[in-house]
Amino acid sequence: SGTNICFVDAAWNATTRGGGFGCIFKDPCNNNILHQSSTNRCFVGSAFIAEAIAVKTGLLKAITLGLRTLSVWSDSQSLINILNTKKKSTEAQGILFDIEHLSSCFASISFHHVPRLNNTDANALAKLGLLNLVNSV
Repeated sequence: SGTNICFVDAAWNATTRGGGFGCIFKDPCNNNILHQSSTNRCFVGSAFIAEAIAVKTGLLKAITLGLRTLSVWSDSQSLINILNTKKKSTEAQGILFDIEHLSSCFASISFHHVPRLNNTDANALAKLGLLNLVNSV
């Protein structure tokens, strides 16, 4: 079986304050894509908040998919550090609280940093989400 893998990323537009979010779930045994999604929302305060929303979005989707174990990969080193050390960040306090609460739904969960170059699929989905937001306004 193994732990399900989730790659997440965010794309943020500082001018419009729009955010796009991508997540890809992969089977740990054969690396096949189990699910992928691209979403967006308006009024995202910063790039850091966008990255946190991407993680929260991934956790919500994993719960919907019925996954019990999860390994979350993000290219936001600062966010992963905060999630792993339980440090406080006033910038995204509410979203970080949500992530902590949602994490308790899993039998096991871990957060890891992935270099941006190795997260291009999730990044493409995040950019697609942002593009769809721009086109829908």
